[in-house]
Amino acid sequence: MTSIEKLLFIHDHKFYRSLDNFFYSEGKLPLSAFDRFLEVSKSVTVLCRSEEVNNTSGLVLSSSDVVEFCPVEGQRWTVIWGKKFFHNLRHLWNLVYESDFVVLRTPCVFSVFAFPLLMLQGKPYAVEVVGDAYESIYNAGGGSARYKLVATFFELYTKMVVRFSKGAIYVTKNQLQKKYKNRSLMGYASNVSINEVEKSVLEARINYIRGLEKPKVYDVGVIGSFNNNYKGIDVLIDAVYWIRNKYDIDVRVRVLGTGRRELLNPIIQRCSAQEWVLFDGRKDKVGVVKWLDGLDLYCQPSRTEGLPRSLIEAMSRGCPAIASNVGGMSELLPASRLVSSDDPRALAEAIFFLIDSPLRMVDDASKNFETAKQYYSDILEKRRNKFWNDVVSSLR
Repeated sequence: MTSIEKLLFIHDHKFYRSLDNFFYSEGKLPLSAFDRFLEVSKSVTVLCRSEEVNNTSGLVLSSSDVVEFCPVEGQRWTVIWGKKFFHNLRHLWNLVYESDFVVLRTPCVFSVFAFPLLMLQGKPYAVEVVGDAYESIYNAGGGSARYKLVATFFELYTKMVVRFSKGAIYVTKNQLQKKYKNRSLMGYASNVSINEVEKSVLEARINYIRGLEKPKVYDVGVIGSFNNNYKGIDVLIDAVYWIRNKYDIDVRVRVLGTGRRELLNPIIQRCSAQEWVLFDGRKDKVGVVKWLDGLDLYCQPSRTEGLPRSLIEAMSRGCPAIASNVGGMSELLPASRLVSSDDPRALAEAIFFLIDSPLRMVDDASKNFETAKQYYSDILEKRRNKFWNDVVSSLR
């Protein structure tokens, strides 16, 4: 039952604005992601970053008549909180003032400015914790000493933001809760949205694996933006280069997502990988499923994560998978399928260990398919809705 007139959602995610002023996402925050808030509020206002685009193919709609977007001015951080600082601060103040309740999604640079305004106005708020604040800043700076200092501050600040909120919901079952504790209400539910997958998908995967013949080309896939080094795509390229040379196996890296390809050019050139690193661009939901079904192995070698939706989606399609041991990925895969981030040699050995044995791949396909069932939409929606109803009820 709706109890709030206007809810403000704050996150520094970048949405794409069409020429007719509709807002889109690459899939991380579609319109359905705001349904949880519309269960307790008549409308949602979104404070975010934005970029105007001419072509919205491959993007998913995020805005509607009850989900309004009010982005800050500027795209680069030096503009948003530099040249446009006072304008954006006033914009944030007004949005907070006009709202009845605020939701912060962290890690979020906007939270640094939003938290003091929430305290000054005495505005109730809750937090969605989707990742590790320290890791997000530290890795954004390439692990430099200067960024380590900034990351430490951001971690402590985020702990305070979470602690004093009316409630916190986490994408992990245990991992993020240990670090970012809330003194009121706590819940957990992944951001993934997967409908029930028919068992025939798993059967087709197993039949495909059993029919593998050597030699063949193995496709190892990863989903993620490459505007920064968070997803460890460079580590995956390095690992596959090592496999190709040591074991003389034809392995390709397939990358689904968009970003600044020039950031990956150095590793591609060093590994002479121009022919076997394939950029598959952006796809809609149906296209992503077909893409996953065409992989031999899914890899998530991230340097920082909460609980990656893309890994769970791959598992739901029966994909054997390897991941780094950051964030909540230990809640998805056994230790034998996890490696340290930034360790291409360990990643290479883990990948080869799987693709060298169809029996292991079949076993992993079945286990991953079963694990992904825990993240079906109907299960998670009930958990999310209960949390948000409890939070809103606590305001009375």
